[in-house]
Amino acid sequence: MDDKLISRLRADTPGCAEVLHFNNAGAALQPKPVYQAVTAHLALEYKTGGYEAKLRSQGKLDHFYTAFATLLNAQPEEIAYAENATRAWDMAFYSIPFKPGDRILVTGKLGGSLSGRHLDFKPRVRESRLLHDRYHLHAMIDVSDGLSTDLWHLLNASSCGACLKQDCIPIHDSVYKIQDARSPLEHALYDGEDFELLFTADPIEADHI
Repeated sequence: MDDKLISRLRADTPGCAEVLHFNNAGAALQPKPVYQAVTAHLALEYKTGGYEAKLRSQGKLDHFYTAFATLLNAQPEEIAYAENATRAWDMAFYSIPFKPGDRILVTGKLGGSLSGRHLDFKPRVRESRLLHDRYHLHAMIDVSDGLSTDLWHLLNASSCGACLKQDCIPIHDSVYKIQDARSPLEHALYDGEDFELLFTADPIEADHI
């Protein structure tokens, strides 16, 4: 990517002139085409109603799958669109519910995003591939909303309960630098933005991971 292209992209994203925006994981600054498409559709809904606006826009929605498949050298039926990355991940792994007796594991230490740790993290791509290739897992989700919330998502999808051992929950070192009323364990459970992988496997398999 050369300087000319970067300048063009920045010019197409007016927010770049207003702020230094690093919080892109949840919602990045909107470029002009996105802003214009969203506001145009809202205006259409305002005039005609939500369902009617969707019907009028159906051709554009259908074209998205064809256009995106062409970009990725794939087929339209291989493209799945979701409103955000967390929802897409959930939909994929909710289809693999874990089972009673499974062990619950995580790829790294938790908590500390309030100290800014979430701005400098390493995606667990290598780990996810290794786990997929070497082991038989029953379920997996990324820890973006916090251990307590994302574990609940797995439990809810699998109609199971869970028992966590406090001493076995890995707490990130940065948690101990945060000065507030919450305990280190509470930070590990609720901070979120950890970007670790939370997964389950039967006890025998878990012992080999």
